Amino acid sequence: MVWITLPRIHHISSSPPLFFFMCFCSSSVTTKRLKLRQHRDQTLPNHRAAAHLICVFVSAELHEEAGRPEKDTKTLSSDLIEYAQYMIREHGDDFKAMARDEKNYYQDTPKQIKRKINEYKRCHSQHYDAFISSLAAPKPTDQ
Repeated sequence: MVWITLPRIHHISSSPPLFFFMCFCSSSVTTKRLKLRQHRDQTLPNHRAAAHLICVFVSAELHEEAGRPEKDTKTLSSDLIEYAQYMIREHGDDFKAMARDEKNYYQDTPKQIKRKINEYKRCHSQHYDAFISSLAAPKPTDQ
């Protein structure tokens, strides 16, 4: 009589795998069931302990990953960046004057323009700082 053990694929958190036996010789069903029970009784505690350790390890990794801060990947279009730079260059912090500007094609309110500029500051902070420092730099005088 030849016995072949085939493991059943299972989920980590489910019960341990049961092993199915295939017999190539004729044998009674009760003998197969008895051998299956004996095999399961011998391997069951080890599989449960291993599955529990794997679950705890995976759970710890998931908690660690969930605790990490997310990167802010939001970016603005180049048109919106140019719009914000133009408004700052021409009007400084005067949002009412920005709202009346002829380049305000979408007729944004002062509050909407302020939000767009603040979004530019937040999303592209290094670019914004470089832009502001270039505005503050003294311009060469013609002599």
